[in-house]
Amino acid sequence: MIKDKSKIVAIIWTLLIATSCLIPAGVFKPFSFDSFLQIDKVIHLVLFFAWTVFWLLALQGTKAISFKTKLVVLLLGVAYGALIEVLQSSMHLGRSFEVDDMVADSVGALIGVLSINFIIKHFSFFKKYIPLVKYFYPSH
Repeated sequence: MIKDKSKIVAIIWTLLIATSCLIPAGVFKPFSFDSFLQIDKVIHLVLFFAWTVFWLLALQGTKAISFKTKLVVLLLGVAYGALIEVLQSSMHLGRSFEVDDMVADSVGALIGVLSINFIIKHFSFFKKYIPLVKYFYPSH
């Protein structure tokens, strides 16, 4: 059974990625190119790791997640990352299409898929120590 609250978290995270990645570049304070490049890729990886985990939990809860569901969410994560990059380049926001960002997005989604079983196995630990988890995913 799909939990409505968990779907809300996944949808909000999806919108957070879209809005944060489509903000005009001029909004950001300047960094040195080297430090920004490293931070940028880590941010992409974390955003898409969380996106993947949230959607897998929204679709399956803490039940075993099928390979097919994992594959579909992974492919959607890769496609969503690519869509964000295309929108960045076409919306004239001072942002550009970067293959490196798509790679970081894809790696984050892949890590999310690969770690979901661990997360589900230790779900009670996360509910206890990560404050908001217990509100979005009540006890089953």
